[in-house]
Amino acid sequence: MGNSFENLISEIRRLTYSDEKAKQLSETLLQKMSSKEARETTGEDALLKAIQGVQRLAVKMDMKLEELSEKASLTEQVSMLTAEFKKLKSTLNEMVAAYMRIYNFVWDIFKFVEKHNDNALSYVEKILEKLEQEMKKVGITVENPKGKKYDTKLHEVVATQEARDLQDEMIVEVLKVGFSYNGEILKKAQVITVLNKGVNSDGGDRH
Repeated sequence: MGNSFENLISEIRRLTYSDEKAKQLSETLLQKMSSKEARETTGEDALLKAIQGVQRLAVKMDMKLEELSEKASLTEQVSMLTAEFKKLKSTLNEMVAAYMRIYNFVWDIFKFVEKHNDNALSYVEKILEKLEQEMKKVGITVENPKGKKYDTKLHEVVATQEARDLQDEMIVEVLKVGFSYNGEILKKAQVITVLNKGVNSDGGDRH
């Protein structure tokens, strides 16, 4: 439609070229037409830009939704791993507790046999040694500190006795062994230590 109108103006210009007023009229019409087309073009450009802006926003929203979906999936995975870890830790704790109960049971037998039946003592000792070996494989250490110096971190003194040929705080008997798991102390050993009254560890008198 724009081209037909322009052709019409050109024809008017040709036919009335000698007429100054007609010429001015045709020029005015051409200017108005050009201005109208410019406005229409500007409107189309603005609409195109708006559509492109909406498209870019849609792409960004899709990316954001995908990112949130990935985060939700990651959160779910972390939650599952945490649950599995707690389950594994619970199983390990049960295993450690079971080993400790079995060892304590055999230890009580050992303490009884030690006092009443020398013939069975070596047999029970072998059972304890075998248990210690198996427990060490899974990270459990048995603390049997007889003959060692008292250590407040590892031992609990339940009684003392005199022994002039030994230094104070030397452990002379272990009533209950201690346990640690991967370096973490689970239970202190219950012990009897030396405490000499009236004499120094070198045999001299105490003051």
